[in-house]
Amino acid sequence: MSQEVSCPPTEVNSDPQRFLAMVEAARARHSEPDSTESIVQDILKIIPLNTEARRAFDSVAQSIKDGSLDPLHAQYVCITGQRPLGPMNDTANVSDETEEEPSIEPPTMLWTGYYRLNFAQAAVSSAPTWVIGRGSGQKFGAQRNVDIILIAPGTKGFKGLAAAHVYLAIHPISGAWQLTAGSEIQVEDARYNAREKFYFSQPKTRIQILEMQYLIRFEINSPGLESDYIRERNDMLQKRHQDSVLPHTTISGIPMQGDLVFDSICFRQGIASGSFGCVYEGFAPRERRFASSETNCVGIIDLVDWRTSLNGKDLSVAHYPLDVYLVHEKGVAFNKLDWSTIPWDIKRSLCYQLLAGLKLIHGAQCMHRDITPTNILVFPYQDPPQATLCDFGKFCSTPTDVETRLAGWQFLPPELEKDRKNQYNQTLDIWMLGLALSYCWWPMTKDYKPRERSDYKSIQLLVRQARTTDHLLGDLIADMMAWKPQERPSAVDALEHKSLQRFTKAEGAKDLAPTTKRPHGALD
Repeated sequence: MSQEVSCPPTEVNSDPQRFLAMVEAARARHSEPDSTESIVQDILKIIPLNTEARRAFDSVAQSIKDGSLDPLHAQYVCITGQRPLGPMNDTANVSDETEEEPSIEPPTMLWTGYYRLNFAQAAVSSAPTWVIGRGSGQKFGAQRNVDIILIAPGTKGFKGLAAAHVYLAIHPISGAWQLTAGSEIQVEDARYNAREKFYFSQPKTRIQILEMQYLIRFEINSPGLESDYIRERNDMLQKRHQDSVLPHTTISGIPMQGDLVFDSICFRQGIASGSFGCVYEGFAPRERRFASSETNCVGIIDLVDWRTSLNGKDLSVAHYPLDVYLVHEKGVAFNKLDWSTIPWDIKRSLCYQLLAGLKLIHGAQCMHRDITPTNILVFPYQDPPQATLCDFGKFCSTPTDVETRLAGWQFLPPELEKDRKNQYNQTLDIWMLGLALSYCWWPMTKDYKPRERSDYKSIQLLVRQARTTDHLLGDLIADMMAWKPQERPSAVDALEHKSLQRFTKAEGAKDLAPTTKRPHGALD
């Protein structure tokens, strides 16, 4: 895990009128009857739970009612009504034999409601961070340096509330929500000091600031709302941070009922399945130091963490069946990218990395045996982009074998035949990698069946014809797909091919094909 950084500074605009105009513009967008723009009204609600929190909310509501709270902060407050302070009088306990009518004072009435947050609201801070607290001194408007104000200006009896007590933020890579303490707070049963972070892993989370208790509840709780939310979130990030990278995920990063939660790692939904298990997409915004990962090898997916279904790492337990969850970074499958837009220098760099991964596997006298376009991941957001082999479910710890229950039949080399125990060796991986790259980089080859000799020759011709544009890479991949196993290069020989010579030199390897893993960012 990376070292925590200090709380982000609050960006304040010196012109409060600009923020008031933003508030009015946001309200106008909500009121347009013919607007086709889908605005998520409430992303989350902060709901007062105990008497102290209700008194604090009442002080804010009173300042709205008397017109002393500016629109910038009032937009975050939703007043729902009034109710008496404390429990209602229990008239059932009053005896019928009472001779005197007890004097009952009118109960103290408090304004009730909650704080709301959505992307249409104007903010003092630079989204995707919202600041919660008292604010600076007795200043008003944007100069208070707070988005959600917990205590109205001038309120007495709430000593110790920091100007910026909590920073509520969206993690820029995973899209998950995190809370950073501006000063000491309590989240569920744990205490957090200033600059410590908490990552939301449940739809509802209790926090306590001084003696005030609140419930933070996410309102994005259905696939339809999640789709709207993702669209609005990405639109907000693009408008406010032109150079930011949007979260590359199809889920919101907001915890929902039914998520699998393991020590702040939340798995949302299955995105693929195979012979030995399923692939889930999830999020964990904690940044990690990849030097401590299980692999950290170029061309091979990092094993960031692992857990059993009991949320531990003990495999010697009596509770079976026991599921094991392997946690990896989320990349993009090779067949999901538009390779026509990617330069050949990048493609050659990725080929070099994947062969480096095979060199390591084969050097350990092992075989992958399931190299397909869906089992090769690329991380295009890195500089330079990285490619890795993943899904080691059919991994073999010997350099030769006869097992044929491997990848899909169309991906296997011609020396394997159905219903026969043909012995094969590590050149099987070389063939499969060459075919996977061929399918992705020369899409017309997918129209042919590589196990049929006539179609195979067409694939070879198509790949080699591209040698003038791919700087001889087509020749290498055609060699990797040689019909006879003994004519295919080993991973070591392939790395020395003239099309990859640039990457075998020290400067080229440093610039385009890294020899050590670079962090991919947050777990998605």
